[in-house]
Amino acid sequence: MRGVGIITLLSVGAISVAPAAQPHEPLLVVTVKSAAGFAECFAHHGGGLAARDGYSITIADKGTHREILLRGAAPNGPGAKAVGQCA
Repeated sequence: MRGVGIITLLSVGAISVAPAAQPHEPLLVVTVKSAAGFAECFAHHGGGLAARDGYSITIADKGTHREILLRGAAPNGPGAKAVGQCA
């Protein structure tokens, strides 16, 4: 029993010392592509994995351009790369 208590204590200590995951800053990109054109390109380049990877994307139509807001994605992750390729 003493061994189990020591392992548990070490595990709790390691978790408390580990750095917490930092939220990623939102990425805002402007494009002149249509919303449908951007979405098709985004899905083709691997950005369609948002649900699994935990990020969200919003496309706001501003008339002459679209604003693409990517939240929760790693700056160099597949979502951010797909946004950069398709904007």
